[in-house]
Amino acid sequence: DGEASDDDAEKTSKVNSTRRPRDKDGDVVGAKYQEPEANGCDLVGHQGEWSNMMGTYEWIDEAKVNGKPLFKKKAGKGEVHYLYCSSVNGTWVITDDKDDIESN
Repeated sequence: DGEASDDDAEKTSKVNSTRRPRDKDGDVVGAKYQEPEANGCDLVGHQGEWSNMMGTYEWIDEAKVNGKPLFKKKAGKGEVHYLYCSSVNGTWVITDDKDDIESN
């Protein structure tokens, strides 16, 4: 009949209670960017076409892009991958083309 039962409402409230509150832009309320304590970060878990982008990225001499650290990882065959924060929506982006960073 399309109406939610009391059991459905209870399940929904349990699910929603585990979510972190977000503001109108969808950002987690109270979440703040913090400078990394270490000089790098590890990206793990992706398999498939882009798995070569996983690995240890090092902060490039305290360089920043859009106010956040710029990281790089030396890949095989002379390739370099970069990890930076996008100016478009604040997500972290990986690229193997340094021009992508400059045009961001």
